[in-house]
Amino acid sequence: MYEAKSKTIDGTEFKVQPFTAIEALRLKAYLVKMIGPAFGQLLSSFKKGQKLADMDIDGDKFSSAIEALTNQLGEQEFISFIQRMLSCTSCMLNGSNGKVMVNFADDFAQKMDMVFQGKLFSIYPVMLFVLEVNYPDFFAKVGGFGRRITTAMSPSAEADGSKSPTSSEV
Repeated sequence: MYEAKSKTIDGTEFKVQPFTAIEALRLKAYLVKMIGPAFGQLLSSFKKGQKLADMDIDGDKFSSAIEALTNQLGEQEFISFIQRMLSCTSCMLNGSNGKVMVNFADDFAQKMDMVFQGKLFSIYPVMLFVLEVNYPDFFAKVGGFGRRITTAMSPSAEADGSKSPTSSEV
């Protein structure tokens, strides 16, 4: 079994345990079907022949791709998709009695409120990290493209001392 990976995003350390192989395959099929059109919209503004790893992604382009995705999915389907993506994710929060482990696998709505209230846009870099952990072969082929998307989604991710997707386990 593959080891969990950790990364700090917007000041919170997230830990992602890879999906089982069958869940990764199921999710991949869903991602291609649902995210493919939004991803295509994101890539449509780049020059023909430009390498994927050399493309710059800005926050506005990424936001419009996310908007296209949310328009494609219904409200409950979008929430279910995020819940599915974060099912093997946990994080450490500062609580009144020190660090508190938050696991998204149970009591999802309450955990989302605890972690993302007031910083909803942080969900997207976390979801991208989940993809990096679960589909490393894809991200190896596209070079620095994933990092560019992460930077576009959360410019503070690099500035706050984020660990790389290959960071060691917590």
